[in-house]
Amino acid sequence: MRCTLIALSLAGCMDSGSSDPCASGRVPIGVSNKTVIDNVIHFDVEYSGGCKTHEFSVWPATLITATSSHVILEIHHYDHGDSCEASVMHPLNIDLSPLPIDSATIELEQRSIDVPSRFGTVEWTRSPVTTFPPGETVLAIDDTCLGH
Repeated sequence: MRCTLIALSLAGCMDSGSSDPCASGRVPIGVSNKTVIDNVIHFDVEYSGGCKTHEFSVWPATLITATSSHVILEIHHYDHGDSCEASVMHPLNIDLSPLPIDSATIELEQRSIDVPSRFGTVEWTRSPVTTFPPGETVLAIDDTCLGH
């Protein structure tokens, strides 16, 4: 099991019951209100649930190099078998500061059974500071399952 630390006691963890940890985390979500401020993509995520803790992680869909101008980031959602159907929405953030580039078009997507859900793009130019919103979940980009 590999975990990416996320604030608010959420963790982006691979499902230990899966034979392919990179194939897990494909429970559908919705994404809205995307903005970029100080090297952080801010957005709202919406999903069905409400009875169990949900976890998120983000992986690059392709290798990111110093010459990349378009970056696709896959959002993975783990619901841990939550069968409740309440509509849940809360803010998530992705830290872009570790990327080896100074600007790019960033596309957010999710793959559910190999069919991508594309949530649109944001334009990013590196800021001299990185500011994390207090009390909100910040995802680190994890390349363990690069392009999987």
